Amino acid sequence: MRAAAVNPASSPRPPRPVGRSTRPDAAAFLVALAPLDVYVYAHSGRILFKRSLTTEEQQHLADNCQSLDVHRHGQWIKDASGAFRQLNIFPFKEQVQLVGANRVALEYLASRDDRIPKGDGALPKRDRQPPLIIYLEIALDIILANEQILREAFAAFKRCFVQLWNGKNEAIEFDNGGMSTGRRWNGKYLSGYISKPSPVTGEVDCLHIEYRICSARAVRAVGIASIADLLAFDFRAFWQKHLVLRDVDIARLGRHSLNKRFGKRRQEPGPDDRRTGQVLWRAYAYDKSGSLCVQALIQNYGSGPFLKNIPIAHFLPSSGENALVS
Repeated sequence: MRAAAVNPASSPRPPRPVGRSTRPDAAAFLVALAPLDVYVYAHSGRILFKRSLTTEEQQHLADNCQSLDVHRHGQWIKDASGAFRQLNIFPFKEQVQLVGANRVALEYLASRDDRIPKGDGALPKRDRQPPLIIYLEIALDIILANEQILREAFAAFKRCFVQLWNGKNEAIEFDNGGMSTGRRWNGKYLSGYISKPSPVTGEVDCLHIEYRICSARAVRAVGIASIADLLAFDFRAFWQKHLVLRDVDIARLGRHSLNKRFGKRRQEPGPDDRRTGQVLWRAYAYDKSGSLCVQALIQNYGSGPFLKNIPIAHFLPSSGENALVS
């Protein structure tokens, strides 16, 4: 018996992977890109408290965020790698993770008294260990016109994005087309994807980028030492500093290499500059996934005057107002 014929039009097709752009004008594409809207906000965070949340407090927070998870000191939890571990947050008692919290939730937590009463019932005069933010996701949503533009924009972004001071952390690409500049337990790294709608508005054609800031020290380093600091945080200024897009001047890359090799300071173009630059680009700009990107070139070859900054003002809100949370 022959198998029934399958109609190609009706059979589901797997999603197309989104690689890094192979267009030589990826930088020009990003410069000319016209987002329909952009949002900057805090998407998720983990906060440690000494005084446990009451049932009423948990319900109030759950009503004002997309999701709420509360874990106690000593509880067994599953970490990002899928392994189980015992939560050790002493002297704090609870770890609260909020996703998509609104201003009402954060204002409540900022005003909440976390002091533990003494034996006589009196509260300490000051809180020597206030609530501690140990993890934060600062997000940027770029809303585009359609799926085709979205895919090209993400491919160009993966080619041109540079995380400064990234060391030898190699970029990671996931099966769903998302990317990361290298997961770590301390410090910060960037993650991006186009496979989900915007957490803020639900718009589908969304390029979602987020810096995941891991550890209390790293959170403080970006200027957030308390929940009150988060309420007043300038998200636009954060992205203005950390959204780094760069292009490579191939001819200047070749001239830079030839000058180093022969001990010269030649500034005028030469006949071998572009060819040498192309060889270097192909030799040093491939990342672990086999894609060409500026980040890999910097890690494998180094920085120099051949790197050109790509304007990012059109990817940020024009006003000083910032969406605090989704």
